[in-house]
Parts: sequence; structure tokens; C-alpha cells
Amino acid sequence: MTTSFQLRTSLDEPIMPGAIILDWSPTTQRGTIEIAGTLPGVVRPAPAAPDLWRVAAAVYCADKIAHRSSAEDGWTRDLSLTAPVRDPGGWGSAAEPLTEAVSFLTGDRWTFEFVAS
Repeated sequence: MTTSFQLRTSLDEPIMPGAIILDWSPTTQRGTIEIAGTLPGVVRPAPAAPDLWRVAAAVYCADKIAHRSSAEDGWTRDLSLTAPVRDPGGWGSAAEPLTEAVSFLTGDRWTFEFVAS
């Protein structure tokens, strides 16, 4: 059974049925992922960097929330993450290497879906 997560960067985004919601929005009083501020003004990250930062934080949270005891073998979880990004097409082409890396690091089976932010 796959445990599904959805990263929301805006409270206006519709909630996926059955997904565990990870809110990362400056308009929430208390989000799942805390925002401590912005990157310093002198740093000009590539446009994909903030997306990578949010996706990495969502992967971390999903890894901590999903219990291994609920996995069929007691260890390997099936996890999916839907995340808003600036360039879903670009992220779609990066999904396979990202999936391989995160699956290797966690020992789980991951799937990613990237939607327009």
C-alpha cells in the first residue's frame, strides 16, 4: 500500500484525496514545514534551487511521518510525493534520477509527481 504525500506551497491548492498534506506556506500560522526566512539577498540561487529545497524538505518529512511498521515487509515503504514546482517539465525529466537517489538513500520505493506552482 502506497502512502501518499502532497506538498502545498499555497493554501489555495486543492487537497488530493487520501494524501497526507505537508503545508509550506508563509500565510499559515503553523505549517508542517517551518519557514525561518528567505535566502540572504546576496545569494542568487538558480530558479530550480527553491523547488529542490522544498522537495528535499518534503521528502524528509514524509520519511519521518510514514511508519516502517506499516510496510508489507516491515521495512520497505511505498511512498509518493506530489509537489508544486516552477518547471514541471524540467522536474519530470529529473524524476527518474531523483527517484533512484531517494530510494537508495531511504531503502524505500518512491514516486514523484510535479505540478505547476
